[in-house]
Amino acid sequence: MTETTTSASIGTMDPFDAMNDLRMSEKAQPLLEHVKKFIAETVEPMYEEFVRLGEGHADRWTYAPGQLEVLQTAKDKAKEEGLWNFFLPDADTGEGLSNLDYAYIAVELGKNPLASEAMNCSAP
Repeated sequence: MTETTTSASIGTMDPFDAMNDLRMSEKAQPLLEHVKKFIAETVEPMYEEFVRLGEGHADRWTYAPGQLEVLQTAKDKAKEEGLWNFFLPDADTGEGLSNLDYAYIAVELGKNPLASEAMNCSAP
């Protein structure tokens, strides 16, 4: 669609207006790269150890010995690197990301089962 169209129910629709721009902001792009690097260098190796520690654990609803310690190490490193609470829109308590910018971060977090937890972005 390259031209402006009009509809009685939606008014004027311009495919090039800001509402249709789904690109990540330039401000958030370095953060996305930092998240990708953290996942590759910290979360993925931690996940392998986390899974290994849980092998053979009888109760799937509790942590096996050592799993919480491994996860806490990743959390501590994420805090140190400023990779914490991305979902909070308030810049005083979070990164001040828009929902659109956070969506790009969430995509990366969703690629590893423990990435959201490691960066305090998992559902309660």
